[in-house]
This record gives sequence, structure tokens and C-alpha cells, in this order.
Amino acid sequence: MILYGKSTWKGFCLAAVLLAVASPPCLAGSDIDYDRDGDVDNGDLARASQNPVAAMISLPMKNKFNFGLGKEDAFAYELELQPVYPVNLGKWNLINRFITSIAYQEAPYEGMDDEFGLRDTTFQAFFSPAEPGEVIWGVGPTFIIPTHTENSLGNDKWAAGPAALALTMRGPWVSGVLGQHFWDFAGDTDAADVDLTTLQYFINYNTPDYYLNTSPTMSYNWEADSDEAWTIPVGGGIGKVMRFNDSPVDMRLSAYWNVEAPESAPDWFVEFQVKLLFPK
Repeated sequence: MILYGKSTWKGFCLAAVLLAVASPPCLAGSDIDYDRDGDVDNGDLARASQNPVAAMISLPMKNKFNFGLGKEDAFAYELELQPVYPVNLGKWNLINRFITSIAYQEAPYEGMDDEFGLRDTTFQAFFSPAEPGEVIWGVGPTFIIPTHTENSLGNDKWAAGPAALALTMRGPWVSGVLGQHFWDFAGDTDAADVDLTTLQYFINYNTPDYYLNTSPTMSYNWEADSDEAWTIPVGGGIGKVMRFNDSPVDMRLSAYWNVEAPESAPDWFVEFQVKLLFPK
């Protein structure tokens, strides 16, 4: 479904974002156990940090090092920012997440130039029960906003679609799945159409000192040829919640290899994430 020149849809997207950031935040409640002094254990914080719909403000900053792009085996670096801002709506929490990145990319093909700039921005809004059961879930809309500053760093079309997630937190395990689908609905008619499915599964095993994690994001581009449609990374890493001046920070190092991917995608990549946590 492609609807061009729909300024009302763009206005709706912007209004949703503005409403989300203008609402008072919902601070961590039932997801985290506090002691008598109002403090929280690092292990509980790690588990909450691994929950995409936890009612906790956070600021993940992911450094991503990509190797082997295109025919030139080029290198690319991204600093991905994913601020999370929860809002309480009575029996529901609205979990707002923005995903944007600054990127430097070497030329992946002969005749292209190295580029530096902003990529497109993704906005997710998950409605999740404020008092979840054994299975924690959330559903809502997701948008791609064309904020890129260089042609190779994004698409000139606006896109939107549904997003949903479900997870469980049993003992040391935190595991679940998050799916999204995007269709373009406005933008430059000469730009490539958007018809994209993404699926991220995440598995975390927590110990008293650290946690093991795998959380790759797979995708299928319905507009691409079949041999260029899939992106399937495999890998994992290790993380730990630490405190700096009593401020909790979730740090994680991981590596992934793309077993299936378009030629323009990296062969493998390393991620180092620093997530600032604000539990209260």
C-alpha cells in the first residue's frame, strides 16, 4: 500500500511523537523491587534492562562496528541512540522508543564516496499492561521518519506499520521476541518502495555477576530479489550492570556474523552498548 503526498499522515506521525514526549514519564514500578532505602539490586536492574517494555527511563548508546560491506569490503561505524521514555496511562503503560544513529561509511562499491551523517529515525510506541502477568507483552505502531543527511544512509519515504512483542522472565532467564512490519505511505515517488519485516528474538541468562545475551535482528525485504531479501545474523555477547557514582549503567559487548545478507550488508559486526538506567 503506497499513498503519496499524504501530509495528514505525516502530521499524525509527528503529533504522536510530540504527544509521547510531552506526557509525564512513568517511572519503574512493578518491574523492579526496591529495598527499604529505595535502592535496587543490580541483578533486578539487569533483568529490567532486558525487558523492552519495562517502565523505566533509559538511554542506550550502541557503538556498532561493521566489517565487509559491498564489493570493496568496506568498514562502517554507527553510534545508535535509543532513548526510552515510558508514560503511565492508568492500567496501561505507553513505552516510547526512538532509534536514530550517526554513521560513517566507507564506499562499499567502486565509484562511490565515503559518507558521514544521520540515518533515518524509527519511533516505536508500545502499549503494555501496567501490571503484567507471567507473559509480558506490548503492541503498537512503529514509524520510519526520513531524517538521513546522505542518500546512502536512508530512504526518502515515510513508512509505518504494526509492532508487537512478548517475553517471559523466569528465574535467571529473560527471553522473548519482537516483530515489526513497515509499508511506505508518503514521500519521494522516485525513492525505493518500503515493504520490510523485522524479527528480533532475545535470550538472556543472568548470573549474580554478569549476563549472557543473544539478540539478533533478522529482516526480510519484500521488495528485493529473493537472493538479496534476507538478513540473518547469529552471535551473542556478555554484559554487566555497573555503577558509576551510584548511577547504574548496563554495559554489553557482542559480536554477530551474517549467515545470510544482501551484498551491501556487512559480513560481520561488533557492538559495544552503554545503557544509562534511570529506575526512579
